[in-house]
Amino acid sequence: MAEPPQRAPGPSLPRPRVVSRRGWGADESLRFTASGKEIWPRDTDPVSGLVLHHTRTPNAEEDPAARLRGVYSFHAIDRGWGDIGYHLLVDERGVVYEGRAGSAVVLDGGPVVLAGHVYGHNHGNIGIAMLGTLFEEPPSPQARGTLVGLMAWLVSVHQLDATMTQGVEGATSTTIRAHRDLWDTTCPGDAFYALLPALRAEVAQRTGSPWPSAGTDPPTIHHSLGTHRRSR
Repeated sequence: MAEPPQRAPGPSLPRPRVVSRRGWGADESLRFTASGKEIWPRDTDPVSGLVLHHTRTPNAEEDPAARLRGVYSFHAIDRGWGDIGYHLLVDERGVVYEGRAGSAVVLDGGPVVLAGHVYGHNHGNIGIAMLGTLFEEPPSPQARGTLVGLMAWLVSVHQLDATMTQGVEGATSTTIRAHRDLWDTTCPGDAFYALLPALRAEVAQRTGSPWPSAGTDPPTIHHSLGTHRRSR
């Protein structure tokens, strides 16, 4: 069977700049047992959608990377996961950080590593978290601009419809959704959640009309990252 046609992002969609795990100081030893075994082996799925979060941490951080290391430690050690549950994180200055190990491949059309950001709906979903608490305050203009560009890039390279798609859990839902759309939670905060229709519209405008191959699965790109499946 012929693969669905590939479509590269247009010139108006610059590739997002992402701070690597090494760049923000991730302690990779947290991912392994004393014997060197990976605590949370990395299974992958084709990308089918994006899920937005906030970290519910203090706003106006002087050192966002330090806060990110704290979230990583909480997920890896306190929750016992062995890694951070988000794939990508955006701070108030509009800087994007790589989250779960192996997540950067999604920027080049690769599959998404199974993470732990939305219980029961992790398969195929890229978890993007905004650093901060967004119940009363929306994302900063810098963070919002970066988020739209990041989502537009991901929608484009994975040939998704910015407004609707078939979710991997078997139900039709919006491609860009919030944590609370899939689980009983207040995440990603009321002020941020209210922006979702406008954010979807901005992403759709940047990426153009829906993909002509609607109804087909995104192309699968295989990476040897393990076979363990966990849905938090």
